[in-house]
Amino acid sequence: MKREGGYTVVETGLAVAVSAALVLLTIGLASMVGRRRFQDSLTTTQSFIQMQYNEVRAGINARFGGDGSDVLGCGSTSAGNSTNCYTIGRLLTFANNSGNGVVKSSYIIAKAPNSAWPDTQKSGIDNLNEATLYAVTGDNSADAGLNPTTKVIGGNTIDYAWSIMNNGNDVTPTNNANARLPKTNIALMRSPLDGSMIVASNVNLGNASNGVQQLTLVDNAGEGSSINMSSQDKIVLGISNGGLGQQGGLMCIAGGDNSAGVSNNNNVNLNDYVNNVAGWQNRLKEACKNWE
Repeated sequence: MKREGGYTVVETGLAVAVSAALVLLTIGLASMVGRRRFQDSLTTTQSFIQMQYNEVRAGINARFGGDGSDVLGCGSTSAGNSTNCYTIGRLLTFANNSGNGVVKSSYIIAKAPNSAWPDTQKSGIDNLNEATLYAVTGDNSADAGLNPTTKVIGGNTIDYAWSIMNNGNDVTPTNNANARLPKTNIALMRSPLDGSMIVASNVNLGNASNGVQQLTLVDNAGEGSSINMSSQDKIVLGISNGGLGQQGGLMCIAGGDNSAGVSNNNNVNLNDYVNNVAGWQNRLKEACKNWE
């Protein structure tokens, strides 16, 4: 018997099933690619931050002045240090720019007082507090090549920050009260006495002038601040995934002289921490233990 034109119910069902499978496969592949991209962005950001630790730990040999334009008065020819200026570290700041999280690393310059410096009778932190500290945060030709470097966390934003302190204060938020974007920074410095690592979080930054900003270290009584963070103290960044895949991840940055001081956990539910879901403090601490 001759078959009439059109499709049978079975054929139609098979076509629909195959189409649905292809759609699901496409969505699954897109989600997998998005997840992989997010993981890669956290891994490369982790490596970038770790490089800043390594540079400060190994010592920085940077050049001041040059071309007769020295905004700090450190001299035009000295490499590494001049009569009273020393490159002692890096300032890491965290921001969002056009939908991209950005980690910015700027040189920290210590301009020593007129008296003999460092004073061997004082601690490294006390010596740093006696000096005037500057961060070269602008791309200004007058900084003689000490331009900042940046790492873009492509398509992902830095939306939250917390402090995990090992002094009994447990987990505290470092978010600005009026914005989701944290006002968080980390200063990585070498002691002028013995070269050991000194890490301070949430330092005060003055207004930018001629491409530089003055730093003021705040003591442990300052809210959300810490000087000479230990390797058990951490600043934690909550990074939202701008693509498909998991919701977001954490970047955990520790103080101290720990060579493994940066880690990431790329599959977390940020809402658990943001919305104070029961037990979030312990989960946040556990999420930052994958490098210890």
